[in-house]
Amino acid sequence: ITARVYDRAGNVHGETYRYELDATPPTSTASSPAYATSSPFDVNWTAEDAQSGVYSASLWYRKELTGIWAHYETLQGDSGAFHFVPAQGNGLYQFAILAADNVGNVEAGPLVTETQTIYDTDVPQSRVDWAPAFRAVSPITVTWIATPSLAPLSEVALWYRLDGGAWINTSIVSTGPYTSGTFAFDPPADGTYGLATVASDAVAKSEAEPYGSAS
Repeated sequence: ITARVYDRAGNVHGETYRYELDATPPTSTASSPAYATSSPFDVNWTAEDAQSGVYSASLWYRKELTGIWAHYETLQGDSGAFHFVPAQGNGLYQFAILAADNVGNVEAGPLVTETQTIYDTDVPQSRVDWAPAFRAVSPITVTWIATPSLAPLSEVALWYRLDGGAWINTSIVSTGPYTSGTFAFDPPADGTYGLATVASDAVAKSEAEPYGSAS
């Protein structure tokens, strides 16, 4: 658009203004950890708009696949991190970013999950399921079972104590996501043995070491 101003002496002054139509919303992407064991955790985002530029981004989330999308927070700029507090407790959180540009175009949605995080603060549980009351020869077969929280199991370790003494890690370990199995335990001396297990998961959460009585 060009505007010209004329005075009575015939002088002319002109200004040209250029306007670009921008009807296209920005695009955005997000990333977050696969698992989180503490709160808050970060949902990182970036957005692009080739015309008017990015003005802001809004984080939307839902709990589990059947949850209802809810707005969490809006930040200005074209990249950053939302510090997300999972107020609904442990479980799967899905996230979507809706970016807005400087002329008011906003991404549609939230329609598609851009990233997701499993929030998991519970430790796995395990126990000795069976061991013989008496055994005259070695090794002793010890059967165990374990229950993961939301993260898969990474290992289950066997502990023992002799005649009520201090607990000792046998270094006998079952590795992998297995929820049951057996150990072959070679007792170092005659006596009465207490047996216990300690489970750990894939995000480094572990049961407390044994104390008190056990199988």
